[in-house]
Amino acid sequence: RKLDVYDSGSQIVAQFSSSNASSVRIRFSDANTASENVNIGAIGTRMALWTNNTERLSILSGGNVGIGTTAPTALFEVASSGATFASIKAGSQTEAYLQLVTPSSGIGYIIKNATTGNSALNKSLYLWNGDGPIQFVPNGTIGNAVSITTDGNLGIGTNAPSNKIQVV
Repeated sequence: RKLDVYDSGSQIVAQFSSSNASSVRIRFSDANTASENVNIGAIGTRMALWTNNTERLSILSGGNVGIGTTAPTALFEVASSGATFASIKAGSQTEAYLQLVTPSSGIGYIIKNATTGNSALNKSLYLWNGDGPIQFVPNGTIGNAVSITTDGNLGIGTNAPSNKIQVV
């Protein structure tokens, strides 16, 4: 061990400062990664993580976290200029899902199923809403596209179809 800092009486045991006005960084590299190093540091009040001299992760002072962006506008934002935006991979071989939870409206899922006991359902994509309809909403206008209610009614142009299929 080359560095060991201990202080039982303070929350801050080490401080790194720089006269550089743009950022302060701690660099991690070894003999094999001199040009592809890892840095962690601060740019003003933003915490950042760099790999290969490119900023990859940002944490703003307000708590927003960004991957691929230095200015996340949401609590968690992933941005990419490439074709792959984000990928969620499951540990099991049967399904991967994204769970969406709000305190007032319950749970919803987007599920990608790889294999099941029912071959008709293999490799299906499911949308599941725990306590309401599933709606496809272009341009943020509810009711003008497609809605599937909890009892299985399908509405086109309405978000409250009263028949198995209702077109407005």
